Amino acid sequence: MGRYLFVGVMLVSSPILFAQTPSKACCEMKIRADAETAGLLKVTIANVNQPPVTIYEGSADVDFAVRVTSESGEEVNRTEYGRRVLTMEHSGHMKDLRTGESITRELDLRALFELKSGTYNVAIGREVAVGTARITLDATATIKMP
Repeated sequence: MGRYLFVGVMLVSSPILFAQTPSKACCEMKIRADAETAGLLKVTIANVNQPPVTIYEGSADVDFAVRVTSESGEEVNRTEYGRRVLTMEHSGHMKDLRTGESITRELDLRALFELKSGTYNVAIGREVAVGTARITLDATATIKMP
């Protein structure tokens, strides 16, 4: 009897735990290549349907997790600065985005990666907080370097 009661309690309480985890649907992260400067990206994060979403506002180079691969899928080497960024501490402040608000940051891939002429796939991740829960937003783009 004790075994069945325990399983029953677990089954009843599990949906409550899942319901407390915020969804990535709270926010949108979009990448737009700058029309005038190859390798410069504008990354926008918008709170589309949550109470305030908290985002850490510091250096875009440090705050975003960035991965760049060639068309053939090979990882692109980082510049010296790009390697240092991986070990830098975050500094800045917290900012709340209310529903409908957004923030746009510029990210210069030329400073972080050894980009030559060609087409590259870019994957970017960024953490935001909804209450005490952290969510990682992801976005991808394809860029062309002249």
